[in-house]
Amino acid sequence: SSLDLCAANDKKFEPFAQLAADNNLPILFHTKMDQYSNPMNLLSFAQKYPDLRICAAHLAQLYRPFYEELIKNSNYQNVYIDCAPLSRNYFTMSTFISDLHIIFPCPINMLKELNNRYPQKLLWGSDAPWHRYVNEQNKLVEYHDEIALINESNLWSEFTNNSISFLFG
Repeated sequence: SSLDLCAANDKKFEPFAQLAADNNLPILFHTKMDQYSNPMNLLSFAQKYPDLRICAAHLAQLYRPFYEELIKNSNYQNVYIDCAPLSRNYFTMSTFISDLHIIFPCPINMLKELNNRYPQKLLWGSDAPWHRYVNEQNKLVEYHDEIALINESNLWSEFTNNSISFLFG
């Protein structure tokens, strides 16, 4: 059998959205730059279901039109952004980062700037706690290292509050 894929704003997804809305359940969406997972699909979905809490995983691919629309339109109070895995996102999405006019030498500084621009939107979670990479100093950085950096940057309590708001309303 095959998986019948659909975008968040596809009519085929409406029964699931209604079930989540009826039961006060949040929905986290994988984001990727394709026809099904494009972050812009989430924004039209968010407008259709304003009482449903929605989270765009993987920093919404740092897709500039998504972030610009969040700033322009106050109708997206129900949209959150998951930052994990931060380092992988930072290094694999460098063209998007420059497109957002965010030029920082490390992922934590980028995260601080995003948090300043989009307060009460960012949360930490992960579908990849096993992820690791080698930084510019040839040091292996693992998931727990990212947690420590976030904690040191004083973002942890904000992310925790945002996560509670996303999960429980």
